[in-house]
Amino acid sequence: MTRASDDGELVVYDDRGNIGIAAAMDMHWQIRKDSPSGVTYLVGQLSKKVLSRCIYSRSCRLCFEHQKKIQAGKINAEEEVTTHDCKMNYLPSSSSKGMEANAALEICSKLPETSCYLAKLVIDDDTATLSKLREELPTWMKRPVKYADRNHRVRGFGHQVYGLANATAKVSRTTKSHAARLKRNFAYYIGEMINGQHELQEIVRRRYAIVKHMFNEHDDCTTGCPAVQAKAQNKNYSPKKQPLRRDHHCDIYEELCRIVDTYITEQRITEIMHSYSTQLSEALNQSTCSRAPKGIHYSSSTSLHDRVNTMIGIHNDGFERFFSRSLGNPTIHRRSCVLEIPPATRYEERNQMMVQPKRISEAEKKNKW
Repeated sequence: MTRASDDGELVVYDDRGNIGIAAAMDMHWQIRKDSPSGVTYLVGQLSKKVLSRCIYSRSCRLCFEHQKKIQAGKINAEEEVTTHDCKMNYLPSSSSKGMEANAALEICSKLPETSCYLAKLVIDDDTATLSKLREELPTWMKRPVKYADRNHRVRGFGHQVYGLANATAKVSRTTKSHAARLKRNFAYYIGEMINGQHELQEIVRRRYAIVKHMFNEHDDCTTGCPAVQAKAQNKNYSPKKQPLRRDHHCDIYEELCRIVDTYITEQRITEIMHSYSTQLSEALNQSTCSRAPKGIHYSSSTSLHDRVNTMIGIHNDGFERFFSRSLGNPTIHRRSCVLEIPPATRYEERNQMMVQPKRISEAEKKNKW
């Protein structure tokens, strides 16, 4: 069932009356390789706020200290660890790469509790997450439709081209300069063609303009091409860099066209023909780095949860509104995503104690000098 909302956005419902939402999902790992913890954010594409989060940890400090005491012979092996809020919710033997798919499944499974479900999922080109959602979600739940992020698609294209540039001369004659130019052309091409609302068949048909532009052939170029603009103004066009030649660089032309064929198809262009993005998710990952720097382990206790919850509260409510709620209530539970801060009166006293600089009038300046 569908209907149009007040702002023109199409609202979708499932068979149980849950409303479909469009959200981006991305995981942040606290350590670059084999991370002991990871944080996943679900960011709404319309509200631009964090709708849900999932924190995975492969260790717990109290459990670890208990095992150390057993190995040292200080306590018996039959003695159980003291009752506590254990933070280890991910198997230590499992790979940290699988955290992202498991977190996506856990978040999507809990969304019907709030009368909604994930209808549009904006992610990178990771296939493991979508495969896990399609296979392990309950049968009555609708599967989310993939909406690829355009920036990640450009990065993936650049990764393929730079792979040729880093290869030996016997494998490919493509240089890093060629790779940088082709990656830039690819980003410009899909941006102008999609924003210009061109037909899908036309975008696929003119795909070789990305490579032809490097060979000074501009028949299929978009309006943003300097050669097309110069021709419209009856001016001569001279490229800034020396163009390649078909007779001397035919092997480079064929290699680059094969990469373009894999990235510009009707299916892959349809995945990026939208206005959604994961830029806000990337910004949240950077904010997480500032509060939980990579290389420092916080996930064995409640420290990582407190830092992440505080960052989410500041992002959703704003700094002033978020901390103003805690000023009148000094005893707030940790799960409310609010940390204790001194009363406002202490800030006033501190400001009164600060020495204010004395202002000098114009007459005093003249007398002084």
